[in-house]
Amino acid sequence: MLEFVMNPLNNVVHNLVVLVILATFLEMLLPENDMRKYARLIFGLMILATILHPVALLLNHMERLPNDGYQYSYIEIEDEQFDENTVNRVLDQYKENIALQTKSIIEPYADGYEIEIKVEVIEDYSDEKFGEISSIYVMLNKENMDKIAAVKPVVIGEEPEKKLVEDFEGKEEIVGAISSYYHISGSKISVAKVEENN
Repeated sequence: MLEFVMNPLNNVVHNLVVLVILATFLEMLLPENDMRKYARLIFGLMILATILHPVALLLNHMERLPNDGYQYSYIEIEDEQFDENTVNRVLDQYKENIALQTKSIIEPYADGYEIEIKVEVIEDYSDEKFGEISSIYVMLNKENMDKIAAVKPVVIGEEPEKKLVEDFEGKEEIVGAISSYYHISGSKISVAKVEENN
């Protein structure tokens, strides 16, 4: 490719130098009359033609290049797959950041509880509401606070029963804190507490 550019450039410079020397020499030989004006015009046109000739060759060469449309379509498909993977990674990170922020918001209201959060957002990037929070699920589990609890008898084959409590004291404060921080409706927020049956 470099040779394709350098050879015509070399020829243009060589031809221009020869034309300028020839024009100067002939101008000295011509008498001081109207003939000199026409000679300058002709040499100017020759210099212009010398400069434009490689440009015309380059344009002609570019027309003859094969159309590599199949390569472009392959690159576009690969690019779309890359974009889709990138969007998915960004969405996962976005949801994780919302979950961490939500956890820090409700920690003062959930003392003594382990907090689990699941965030759902609008993932259709053709939608104008792309990235908007569609729902937040908060689950509060009683933490093991390194306290020595009374040992309960273990019955093989039975697991301790746990129940999901959706109405409990302090739930409205948690929903209100999340709702006011993200400016979303409280109906998009679900908060529940897991408690063991005694």
